[in-house]
Amino acid sequence: MRHIPRFYFEHLNESITLNDSQSYHLVRVLRFKEGDECLLFNPIDGEFLCKVEKITKKNVQVKKVQKIKSFTISRKIALAFCIIKPTNTKLIIEKCTELGVTDFFPIKSQYTNNNVDTKKLNLIAISASEQCGRLDIPNIYETQPLDMFLKSLPSNFVWLSAIEHLETKKELEVHTENIGIIIGPEGGFSEPEKQLLLENTKQIFLSNNILRSETAAISAISRVQ
Repeated sequence: MRHIPRFYFEHLNESITLNDSQSYHLVRVLRFKEGDECLLFNPIDGEFLCKVEKITKKNVQVKKVQKIKSFTISRKIALAFCIIKPTNTKLIIEKCTELGVTDFFPIKSQYTNNNVDTKKLNLIAISASEQCGRLDIPNIYETQPLDMFLKSLPSNFVWLSAIEHLETKKELEVHTENIGIIIGPEGGFSEPEKQLLLENTKQIFLSNNILRSETAAISAISRVQ
């Protein structure tokens, strides 16, 4: 049975013209013909089975055939992560999107030496959502310094932080509320940053071992789920 590809599309009208990259992927990579089927989705309209109606030199036109499912969400999961190397940052966005993170907050800390392009991260999140079957695309916010972020924590989340070498052995509890988790950089948090986190968040214990930032992020989000 042929795999049915999924694409995120912002507005699903009855007849839809796919964008350049989607059209190229269907025709040049997957060798689609008129009459073949694909899936289009977004959190507003839901997910639809669509049929290729017309293929031109420039694009592909598809038509909605049947609604497959609607979007529902029980709670939000936020991840605030200190920016690390680009390949590992990509891994965080990709895997944590698959695990259900709804909001990403890139953070600059004292030991952060990298920058991020939020547009590129958004493309990674879209691709991960297409692959894993979710209907929404996570929000990716602009980078903030850690101290500024902690001063204006989004109030609709219970915020937790994983601080290395902290004596607490409190395991991550199951929460039904919106959860936000803060993960440090490769060099860990500075002492002033640890104090700010202790004052503004609840602490969680992930492992007796020292975890890489991307491992800590994936581990924490897995436990929340």
